[in-house]
Amino acid sequence: RRVLFRSAWQKDATDLPRLASYLIAAPADDPSGRALYGVPYAMHAQFGDAALPPLRSVLENAQSSFLRIRCAEELMHANDASGFAFALDAVEHNRPWKAQTLSMLANVFPETRAASEVEVDSFLSERSR
Repeated sequence: RRVLFRSAWQKDATDLPRLASYLIAAPADDPSGRALYGVPYAMHAQFGDAALPPLRSVLENAQSSFLRIRCAEELMHANDASGFAFALDAVEHNRPWKAQTLSMLANVFPETRAASEVEVDSFLSERSR
């Protein structure tokens, strides 16, 4: 895990595919998924927009819903439609990670804290295009 964080913070763009592959390979029920929560943030913080394609890949392919939520969060910070689409899917289809997604959304976008589910749907729909 420390190697992943060091790789992300060293700003070597050749590490991005390896970081994404590692996150994708993390088993869904592996507690390391939570231990790796900071890697998507580190990727985005250090690589900026260059990290968006790998973060999208993790979002689409990771087994760990926790890591997928973390990638969605970073993508939403970047105003990337795929992060909003992931959150919209969780809300509309009542995914097991819906509550975590709504909590994360409220932290990232305080204006959604008191919003109804219809208003949250609208907020996410507008941004997921």
